[in-house]
Amino acid sequence: MDSKNAVRALKLIGIDDYSEEDIKSFRLWGDYMPMGDVDPYTETQRNLHILWESVDRVPLGVNCNFAVPFRQIIAKKLFKKCGDGFVANEGCRFNYGHRLEVGDNVSWNAGCYIDTKGGVKMGDFAMLTEYVKIFSHSHSEHDHMQREYNGVEIGAYAK
Repeated sequence: MDSKNAVRALKLIGIDDYSEEDIKSFRLWGDYMPMGDVDPYTETQRNLHILWESVDRVPLGVNCNFAVPFRQIIAKKLFKKCGDGFVANEGCRFNYGHRLEVGDNVSWNAGCYIDTKGGVKMGDFAMLTEYVKIFSHSHSEHDHMQREYNGVEIGAYAK
């Protein structure tokens, strides 16, 4: 998804304040992390992240009949793998969608955060409850920029 189409999609959900140039200038938190140098976002990934974050900031985002399918569409394009029946409630965040794999019928409840820098896989029918936080990296106390990344795997049916 290029910036022109990102602007069009934002307008469809009620955000019409941004130009293509504005969207191109956006920098996400992940851009400033060490992983941002190792595996930077593509234009498409950045724009899909912007759309994911934006839907929770507009009135239409509280309408589950719109927001859940909207997030599913983004996930199918952004995640490394997204199975059928994926449901993400409002306020769910992640930093590198292209390092995230979710199986069929995976569900995320409100406010969860998934640090995907080291890669995260979720098996079929796995579920995250409200405000769960998952981290796939660690860092030393004396130097937060020195990091170690390890994948996280959440098995099928895990709750």
